[in-house]
Amino acid sequence: MSTLLRSAASEALFRLTAQHGLSFRGDQQAVVEHVIFGARSTFYLAPCGAGKSLLLSVLAGWTRRILVVVTPTNALAASHCTA
Repeated sequence: MSTLLRSAASEALFRLTAQHGLSFRGDQQAVVEHVIFGARSTFYLAPCGAGKSLLLSVLAGWTRRILVVVTPTNALAASHCTA
């Protein structure tokens, strides 16, 4: 990654956290950094409630690339019905 792009990525991460008050939990920041600093692909496996939707929203706005999310909707629905 070029120095200019790395600087822009650092600035974007700063704006998300400092200026917009966004705080990351667990591995969220590592995933965001991995993607905005130039990773072509990333795999993130996390349980329900770990903030995957936040990552999807942040990264979709930053990368302007296609993001693929695989979610076990049937398993999630079943766990909510039995709880």
